[in-house]
Amino acid sequence: MSIQGEFIRRTLKSEGERFLRNQGVAIKSTTASRSGNLINNRSSSVSQDGPISGTLTITHPIYERFLDMKVLRYGKEQKKVRNKRQLHNRFVFGHYHMIARKLMYGLTDEVVESIKNEIEN
Repeated sequence: MSIQGEFIRRTLKSEGERFLRNQGVAIKSTTASRSGNLINNRSSSVSQDGPISGTLTITHPIYERFLDMKVLRYGKEQKKVRNKRQLHNRFVFGHYHMIARKLMYGLTDEVVESIKNEIEN
C-alpha cells in the first residue's frame, strides 16, 4: 500500500468515526425517546478502491434522512417549524467539506514520515 493510500484510508476512517460521534450527540439531544434505535443502527466503513483511492460508506436507518425534513407543530395555533431538527444534511455536508480539506492539505512531510515509520515497524 502506498503512503498516499494509507493517508486516505486513515482520513476517511477518522472522519467516519467523527461523523457518527457528532451526529449521535445531535440525535440524542433532539429525539429523546426513540434515539436508541437510530444510534445503534448506524455504522461506517472504508474500502480501498485502488492504490491511492478509497470510499467511505455510512449506513443508517432510512427514516433518519427524513427526520430533518419533517414539519414540527406546537402550541395552540399549531405553529409549523421546519428547521428544528437538523440531523442528516448538516452533518453529511459538514464532514464532506472537512474530508475534502484534509485530503487536499493534510499530507504534509511530517505526516509522510510518520506513516513511513509506522509501515516499516
